[in-house]
Amino acid sequence: MTTLSRTTSAIILAASAWWWAVFLAMHILEPEFDPLRAPGSAYVLGAYGGWARTSYLALSAVLISAGLGLAANLPATVLTRVALWAFFTAGAGAVLAGLFSMDFPGPPRTVSGWLHAAGGLLAFLPWPVGTFLFSLSIRRDIDGNDAREHGSRSPLSKLVSWHCCSYRLFFSALAVMRSGCFSRCSLRG
Repeated sequence: MTTLSRTTSAIILAASAWWWAVFLAMHILEPEFDPLRAPGSAYVLGAYGGWARTSYLALSAVLISAGLGLAANLPATVLTRVALWAFFTAGAGAVLAGLFSMDFPGPPRTVSGWLHAAGGLLAFLPWPVGTFLFSLSIRRDIDGNDAREHGSRSPLSKLVSWHCCSYRLFFSALAVMRSGCFSRCSLRG
């Protein structure tokens, strides 16, 4: 494992742990925000908004470190380069979304709200695209052989896959719960 791989892995682990700790702490510290009805960005508007803002920087650190670590350990193909730029874009979008507060409730009405929304789009649209493109690069080793045949997935790629999947699954579940379908199917609806 190279120094870059060790460094990016350490950043990913530390920033992921920080992100999860802050996000879970916000649920406890700010009970007035219902996580099923209010987006996570609403925590920035509360009494502990400064702490909530740090989660955006942690997410950016995870995305940029994951992109660098994966790109350094995968063949230098067009897919890998595009995936790296997608992760850089997503990291920049996370910082932009963290710098500006959302307008709650409802659609963006202020410059800050619009910049937050733009940052969210820049973060959450390129991220899954980059993840998909990296996954295509991970499937093949540098000689073009199918990596699954000889188990050459690196620990870094496993770590990134775990983080991306856990984050996506968590927010996909929240999105389903916030949707009208959940309300109609629950006893409260």
